[in-house]
Amino acid sequence: DANGILNVSAKDKATNREQQITIESSSGLSDADIQNAIKDAEKYADEDKQRKDLIDVKNEAESTIHLTEKAISDLGEGADANEKSEAEAEISELKSAIQQDNLDDMKSKLD
Repeated sequence: DANGILNVSAKDKATNREQQITIESSSGLSDADIQNAIKDAEKYADEDKQRKDLIDVKNEAESTIHLTEKAISDLGEGADANEKSEAEAEISELKSAIQQDNLDDMKSKLD
């Protein structure tokens, strides 16, 4: 139930014998410990959100780099030299932003 207590009973119909067991949560956390954990979670929620945003943008940037490098590789000699060098320069700048964990720089380079 909501309190973390589970009551189970079983009855053997042939012998009419019944057994019961109660299972309680054994986390070992007091109410004060739980409240402290909740406060810590609320306290660090903004930091966690910022870190998640950074990771999401970083993943998008790395994916974009991979796809762009693959496209350049697939085109081979058929790629326009100016466009290829421009794309490689942008890839280099994006890689630099990733290494520095610069969220705003990564976002601007992805746009």
